[in-house]
Amino acid sequence: MKKVFVVVLVVLGLSLAACAGRNFETTHVSELKKGVQDKATVTEWFGKPYSIVSPLIDNKDGCVESWNYTYVTGGFYGAGAEQKSLTILFDKDGKVCGHQMSQTQ
Repeated sequence: MKKVFVVVLVVLGLSLAACAGRNFETTHVSELKKGVQDKATVTEWFGKPYSIVSPLIDNKDGCVESWNYTYVTGGFYGAGAEQKSLTILFDKDGKVCGHQMSQTQ
């Protein structure tokens, strides 16, 4: 009976609130400039990326790597849901080549 109760609590908890990715600070997004910041600065500002894509193929701007920061959280049936995503592109020298940020609440 005790095991059933624990399972019910876990399932109920997962259905009430879900989270994916890692939360990250967005304070420095507006400071990202092409050719200025390097990977060390980006890591200092936003932390470790959730995922990295390398190499990028046929990027028109010459970007060779993509760092992706993603955080999604939701409450009971989506109430209070938040989603934010930041993609930062890097050139062959490890400098910012471009970025895109989206956020919904």
